[in-house]
Amino acid sequence: KTIKKAGQEQPISVIPIILEDGSRKLFIVDGERRFRAIKELGLPVIKVIVTWAPNERKVLYKSLRANISRAGHNPIDIAKAFKRAIGLEKQEASPLSMEGIAEEIGFSLSTLYRYSEYLEHLTPELQGMLQTGKITVTAADGIVKRAKEHGDKLDLGEVAKDIGTSRGNVDFIVNAAVSKALRASGHGVDATRGEVRNAI
Repeated sequence: KTIKKAGQEQPISVIPIILEDGSRKLFIVDGERRFRAIKELGLPVIKVIVTWAPNERKVLYKSLRANISRAGHNPIDIAKAFKRAIGLEKQEASPLSMEGIAEEIGFSLSTLYRYSEYLEHLTPELQGMLQTGKITVTAADGIVKRAKEHGDKLDLGEVAKDIGTSRGNVDFIVNAAVSKALRASGHGVDATRGEVRNAI
């Protein structure tokens, strides 16, 4: 609301980083929420302060501590940050353990592993839905569980499409997709409702 009324008053702090493929981009150290608000408003100019940092690893943890505790972060952002932190630690002479990374990020290791499963098992469409709040963490957990149980039989693209076009309960949509997949891939049309329900 403040940015909409008065424009961007406080600049965003960024550092330039080199990605694994050799390309460069600006990494937000402080001001993630401001950046998102400015993008949503479609403002043509974003004020930034660029700092050249010798240690990307320290900057990553500083950024996470500054931003994750605030509203607006979601499991996908956190999982990507965790993945990036693991990659950076591998380059260090004295890398942090997984527990050390979790402590730096400010989440339990079990939560970070759980969020990482969203990157592994959810399609980009479903990840986007989780980022925007279209599906909840509980619903995402349910989708991941079923994806792990039923593998390629469950068409997550169809699940995402059904969720996107429906206002119904996400769990119901996923259960229906699982039932359909089971009937089409081995349980057959002769499967009883009880057999399908037990398989779900």
